[in-house]
Amino acid sequence: MKALSYNGPKSFSVIEKDIPAAGAGEVVIKIAYCGICGTDRHIYHGVMDDRVNPPMVPGHEMSGTIHELGSGVS
Repeated sequence: MKALSYNGPKSFSVIEKDIPAAGAGEVVIKIAYCGICGTDRHIYHGVMDDRVNPPMVPGHEMSGTIHELGSGVS
């Protein structure tokens, strides 16, 4: 899958990552759309580097469909 990696202030790159497997009690979502929030803007400018360890894939504003259910998920 493609992902956007934050590499440091004002530095991003598109990378390939393996699709994660759902662990017990987890759900893997196939992302359809993703947005940017205020925290993502602060990450871009390097303001959050004391809390964010580059390289990392940011983001939590998304929607999608269920791809896989882990054990114990109904």
